[in-house]
Amino acid sequence: IKSVVPPLVAKEYFPAAREELRRQVGYLRMDINTLADGKSGAEKKAQKVLNKNCIDKLEALDFELRSKKQDASNAAFAALIPALDAVVGS
Repeated sequence: IKSVVPPLVAKEYFPAAREELRRQVGYLRMDINTLADGKSGAEKKAQKVLNKNCIDKLEALDFELRSKKQDASNAAFAALIPALDAVVGS
């Protein structure tokens, strides 16, 4: 996501960026849920909250890509990165 989507947004290839994002998110959704299911108790609940936040940010980026707004897409992508790092890093 980090290496493919930003260049597509910069070139204003919004449909291609949206399709690439959706392709990667399909797998990511399953993977982060599997990681959360492997944890227990409070750690699992905390991971589920991080997952929800990340998915919300991904959906916000998807919306901006559908709207074909470059500045808003860049802002949504910038907001996504910390959420994605928190999910993958935990």
